[in-house]
Amino acid sequence: MAEESKKSVFNEAGLQMVRLNRLQSAMNEFRINPFSKVHSFYQWDFELWAACVDGLYLEISPKLTDQEDEEAIELLKKVREEITKLLMVRDISTWGMKVHRDKMWKIREALFNVEKKIRKFMDAHNLGSPNADDDSEDPYA
Repeated sequence: MAEESKKSVFNEAGLQMVRLNRLQSAMNEFRINPFSKVHSFYQWDFELWAACVDGLYLEISPKLTDQEDEEAIELLKKVREEITKLLMVRDISTWGMKVHRDKMWKIREALFNVEKKIRKFMDAHNLGSPNADDDSEDPYA
């Protein structure tokens, strides 16, 4: 006898949109000065930015193709590697030195790249702002 599939009686789409919006709003804040501790005494804003990017990925990952998922995972892995390199430098007073500024730039670049890619995936899977059809009337005109 085949097992019957179970159907949800609750559609979580509206709540997912709220979560996606909150994550994106937080990332916008953390991106302003990612090498400060404005939002947390215990973590750098770039760590919080990275946590939000992880959350954004987890929210959309069920919709991704296998290839998209692999791309996202590789970019997320790059972020974690770059963060680990900088956090190994315990004396933050040396972060201003050129070698550490390069590490900081690589973190910013890695976070930017993965966030940009995930946002593109969101749009591709209709989880972001829908694009108007070329032949549709502009409702705001």
